Amino acid sequence: MDKPSPFSTFSRPAIRAVVADDHPLVVWGIRKMLESHGIAVPATTGDINDIVPMLERTKPDILILDYYFESLRSSDGLRILQQIRQRKLSLQVILYSGATDPVTVISALRLGARGFVSKSSSLTCLRDAIFAAAEGHLYVDADTERQLLQYNVGKYARQPDREVVLSRREEQVVSRLAAGLTLVEISQQFQRSIKTVSTQKRSAMRKLGATSDYSLIKAYNNINEMKGHRGEK
Repeated sequence: MDKPSPFSTFSRPAIRAVVADDHPLVVWGIRKMLESHGIAVPATTGDINDIVPMLERTKPDILILDYYFESLRSSDGLRILQQIRQRKLSLQVILYSGATDPVTVISALRLGARGFVSKSSSLTCLRDAIFAAAEGHLYVDADTERQLLQYNVGKYARQPDREVVLSRREEQVVSRLAAGLTLVEISQQFQRSIKTVSTQKRSAMRKLGATSDYSLIKAYNNINEMKGHRGEK
């Protein structure tokens, strides 16, 4: 039985989502799930060349996008994200893909994807990603987030002599978050605006490849732990 979504279903504006995937059964399953949650699906396509015209024609809120299309077997999802950015289309993109290597995920998020869900995850994760993106949040499924964390911590460990990852102000913000303070409390403690503190937090997340407060704090604590081990030697 699916657990309830953490995102409120009350007073939410109607969401319109389109699907771009060249596997008909996948598209069918996604459409059924979306419609069961009151999400309209004005169009779907399995043709990569039809994706941008479909977006311009239907003007959806959300695009659920596969990463690979069998016709090309290249970084198709990233190419579409680049085209969406170039054309300044107003929508949120969720990559729904079997390609979950950290470099792919990080590249997609840097190009503006608001969610990344592995096809090995349940459709419940995709549902939650859609609701999160519609409310302006970033969503990565739990297994992919763990891979990202391991990748970034391992990358740091392989470069023990590199410069400090975070600036002094970024480290102040993350260390206080790790101690349980809110952004409001941090802004008051350091006499900075909420906007400045939020910007410093986002910068730290980008540098550490974190996609949530949990993964940011986890990466920060793991890096400090490795620094401590190196200092003991």
